[in-house]
Amino acid sequence: MRLFPEGAEMTAIAGLLGGIIHWVTNRLSWRNGLLCLVVGAISAVYLGPIMIAPILTNGFGVDGDPAMALGGFLIGVSGIAFQGTIIDLLKGRLGASLKETKEREVKDE
Repeated sequence: MRLFPEGAEMTAIAGLLGGIIHWVTNRLSWRNGLLCLVVGAISAVYLGPIMIAPILTNGFGVDGDPAMALGGFLIGVSGIAFQGTIIDLLKGRLGASLKETKEREVKDE
């Protein structure tokens, strides 16, 4: 059983290294640092190819494995912050939606 898609090991390592940079520069605890490593590697493999690699390829002419590795590293560094932002946005929208529904129910009574 494979954790990552075929050929994604280099991108995962780049994301893991990016997670280390995030951990060290933000002076996080051991527990949070290890979480950064895992999230960095997973984010690099699954977000790097669709978010960063196309920008590097089309905008800067970096193609193939170097684009995937650099994209993985950049996602690894910013993966926690990026995903935290997405989760906060989803929670905010979901919370606002639930609040509106509850207010409508109160008005209907």
